Amino acid sequence: MFRRQIKDREQWSERALAQQSELHHLAMERSHAELLAWRDLTDRIVEQRDITASLAQRAVEGLAQAKRIIEQRDNTIVDCTILLAVLLRSEKPAFRALLTQRLPPHTRAAIDFVIGDIDGRIARGELSDQSRPPTP
Repeated sequence: MFRRQIKDREQWSERALAQQSELHHLAMERSHAELLAWRDLTDRIVEQRDITASLAQRAVEGLAQAKRIIEQRDNTIVDCTILLAVLLRSEKPAFRALLTQRLPPHTRAAIDFVIGDIDGRIARGELSDQSRPPTP
């Protein structure tokens, strides 16, 4: 009977160790599967971050290009406004008003400012008056 108890305990102990080993193996498999899932999720997050960063960089570059284009157009508009002011400066004020009446108010104001600036520089001797035809 004593031997039977020892044998039963040994069998129980062997089963318990086998069961513990199986549980440990299952826990390791589960941990490994969770680790792979987290790694996959991390890889997808990094990929999304890279895509987002690329899109953001392209947007910044697009905005910078749009800004350059707008600045170029603004500069062209300013140049044309100055040229128009120089051309209109040689006209009589009534005819000048007739020619500029359909222009936006800010453009008319810019033309008047440029004409005033040119006249002021001529009066101060900073420019020579070559735009007006000589008066007889």
